[in-house]
Amino acid sequence: MCDQILWFTAALRGNKNQISHFLDDIKGCGDNLDEIVRDNFFQIIRSLVKTLRSSKDKSEINLILNAIKWKYTARDHGYLRGLEIFKVLHEGNGESDNLLKKVWGMFYKNQIAGKESDKNLIKDVIDTFEMLYILTVGRTT
Repeated sequence: MCDQILWFTAALRGNKNQISHFLDDIKGCGDNLDEIVRDNFFQIIRSLVKTLRSSKDKSEINLILNAIKWKYTARDHGYLRGLEIFKVLHEGNGESDNLLKKVWGMFYKNQIAGKESDKNLIKDVIDTFEMLYILTVGRTT
């Protein structure tokens, strides 16, 4: 699964390590094709969020968090709402041992020594939450 996630993000981002919109390189194809691409893209994102919900592997979670970071536009908000991405990032699958659920409320500070993998997971989850929140709220207001 990890190889497929890496391929997905690298292919759509043109092997650049930049956050872009998934339709950036598709020009002049019309609204109908845009909607077909958008539907298919969000089917992939939906399956990634489903995997993220119950994942117990920190490296897989980090890959999925990277794969769901895109420059979403106002036309994408309905799809994002349907994913319940904020709920998943906050609660995971709701079980007490879920890694995403454990991240919230943990003390995170750059100078605190601890498990490096835990620090990276906390930072990635919070960064993803913040990025999606700012993109959606910024478009709304």
